[in-house]
Amino acid sequence: MTQNVQDMVRVLDSDALGEGQMTSVNVGEEEIALYRVEGVIYATSNICSHAYAIMTEGYLDGDCIECPLHQALFSIKTGEPIDAPTDKALPIFATAEHDGGIYVRV
Repeated sequence: MTQNVQDMVRVLDSDALGEGQMTSVNVGEEEIALYRVEGVIYATSNICSHAYAIMTEGYLDGDCIECPLHQALFSIKTGEPIDAPTDKALPIFATAEHDGGIYVRV
């Protein structure tokens, strides 16, 4: 399937993010966490919604990311919190992988 990336920003080469890995990128003022899980690229805010913490310094467990500060657990697919101490979702971003690049819509 061809993906429309015209309104997206290329942020990374595809081979720079391996299976089960995460990394951070900046698009303008936005700090974004990228994850590859089961071959799919997901993107959330890289800043915890509970308190200022860098999500990519946390622990990726399947399709969940654990905040390194207070261990809040979020779905990387939806941004929704899975476990306390927060009930506020992480913002998520649309992604695409095309022609050897990873793209994000901000």
